Amino acid sequence: MASLHEESFYCIPETKLSLPERPAYCGVAIGAAVLGLGGAGWQVVRWRGRLAGAAQRRRPSPNPVIVFCLALSDFMACIGVIARAVGILVIDPPIELGPGVYVPAQGITAIYAGSTIEIINLYFYSATYMWTLVYAIDITMQLKNIDVPMSLYHVLCWTGPVVFVGLSMFSVFFDVPLAPGGDIQQCASGFHLVLHYIFSYTPIVIVMLANPAIYITASRLIELTVPPMLGRYTQRERQVISAIKIKFLLIVVVFTLW
Repeated sequence: MASLHEESFYCIPETKLSLPERPAYCGVAIGAAVLGLGGAGWQVVRWRGRLAGAAQRRRPSPNPVIVFCLALSDFMACIGVIARAVGILVIDPPIELGPGVYVPAQGITAIYAGSTIEIINLYFYSATYMWTLVYAIDITMQLKNIDVPMSLYHVLCWTGPVVFVGLSMFSVFFDVPLAPGGDIQQCASGFHLVLHYIFSYTPIVIVMLANPAIYITASRLIELTVPPMLGRYTQRERQVISAIKIKFLLIVVVFTLW
């Protein structure tokens, strides 16, 4: 579902995504987003009813608030993907004024509408990854009997993406020259695109690298925690530990592939 184009979608030239390729590309994006929308929506409904009893739940166990926020972020990110795909289909490719110099075909309208979609899309994508990281951290903290306030998680996951989105958008628009003979800013290029790419996908890379390490740590903690909790180390305890490890592995694999 992640579109690894360094340009804003209204600045993707035909040399990188031709007109005949756009319907297929957008169809795959919309299809994947619809699947994600259904799954995330089901999780939102499922976990919403558990929010009231989050503080009284048995521990260690998934925090309903974290799972709900993760599902909500994913739900909004899927909507953003659909909006972006529709934008690619509706908005014409940029006009080439010279070698490597492009301007949005719809002018300032494309810039405002496209940037709004890009901001929403990138923000909730980043928030989804941040909540996924926090989910793993919270499980590990519970196993260590360390109580982390939810307010800290909210600050990290809702304000952190604002920083990355702000830097990403700043890199696209700051000091980018106007199109020759016009008053419309040309599409960003060169170093601006490199910065945009880095700021857009750094949170994703961090989470993809950190999550496996955190889950490995959690698995080792479970091996130390389960026998004392149940009194002795039997085949049942081995099955419990094995099941939890498999669950952690599936979370990492599915999340990375998705």
